[in-house]
Amino acid sequence: MRGRKRGGSGRGGANLLRTLKIDIVLRRCTCYVGIMTKEQITAVLDRVKTWPKSRQEDAARVLLEMEAQDKSRYQLTGEQTAEVRRRRAENNPNRIPFEDVFKRLRTRGR
Repeated sequence: MRGRKRGGSGRGGANLLRTLKIDIVLRRCTCYVGIMTKEQITAVLDRVKTWPKSRQEDAARVLLEMEAQDKSRYQLTGEQTAEVRRRRAENNPNRIPFEDVFKRLRTRGR
């Protein structure tokens, strides 16, 4: 898929990519996190400070990557965004569900 240079203040593509990545992560979780309040975000970030250093570094890398994606010059057009959504909703026998991909990756090194 080709992106387009972002012009103006449109951030639809970045938001879609962020949503897709968050959706991938949430599918592996046993819970769903909806829209969070500032207080909830602050509470999570405070808890991160109590995690082992390696996990804190993991969290920082994820957040820095999300921030970099928001600043990317390349964004999906509205048409590309619609195509991604259409393909994700389509029941395609050639498509491997995210859950299966993650399962295969986890068992690959064993």
